[in-house]
Amino acid sequence: MRNLCKLLLGSILSDDEIDTAIFDPFGFPWRSKEWSDKICRKVRGSYNAFEEGISEIHVTLEKIERALDLDSSVAIGAMLSESY
Repeated sequence: MRNLCKLLLGSILSDDEIDTAIFDPFGFPWRSKEWSDKICRKVRGSYNAFEEGISEIHVTLEKIERALDLDSSVAIGAMLSESY
């Protein structure tokens, strides 16, 4: 997971920011103006599609968590750290 994030985001985020993105995939940093501006410049005219894709991933993960009766903070962190 980290390698994929580094490949996709390495030109706009530092290694520390990528680590934050992995361990808090829907948290505050993703909603910050700084990250939003960086991503917007990176994806240019596809920012809305990017946001929609991320929202769909978030909804899907929430459905999986409910189906498995998992605590989201534990479940997402565990899934991402295993592939980290």
